[in-house]
Amino acid sequence: MVVRIGSLIAGFISALRKILARRSRLSYLDNGVYVWDKGSFNRVYVDDPGSLFNRATHYLIYFHNNMCPACKRFYPLLLSILSRFWERLENIVIIGVVCDWFASRCRDRVAASLFKAFKVSASPSLILVEIDHTGSPRLLADLTEDIGSIASREGDPAEALISLIREKIRAGSSDKAR
Repeated sequence: MVVRIGSLIAGFISALRKILARRSRLSYLDNGVYVWDKGSFNRVYVDDPGSLFNRATHYLIYFHNNMCPACKRFYPLLLSILSRFWERLENIVIIGVVCDWFASRCRDRVAASLFKAFKVSASPSLILVEIDHTGSPRLLADLTEDIGSIASREGDPAEALISLIREKIRAGSSDKAR
């Protein structure tokens, strides 16, 4: 009887650890900057935030706060979208920026500076950035307000996000042509 109870407790603890490990991967990330590569976000270590913007013309930047309940709900959806459709976002570099709470509670200097540089005051935030003729990043579109409609839209949210990004890039290109 004692052995059976011990076995049940050990099984329960093992299952609980698996649940907590899975949950922590989805809801907490180390403060820092991540670049999407080959199907996942990978941490990058840079001294200068500007060095992040030398790979492409367009960047999709996701700002995440670990203490934000909405970020914890949106992040798995974003991962699902990106893992299925990131190849369709040709020539767009996807960057994730993570702090505990905006720039005020951030243990990564570069991540905090990106929150400040793009004036991020809501989370989750998703912005589209274009490199201008001087080589500097400029905000092309703030997609933050669209996150809710993308997540709740009928149909495939991935298709909705990809269409929105392409639409904003086309609109930015036509603005430059004027």
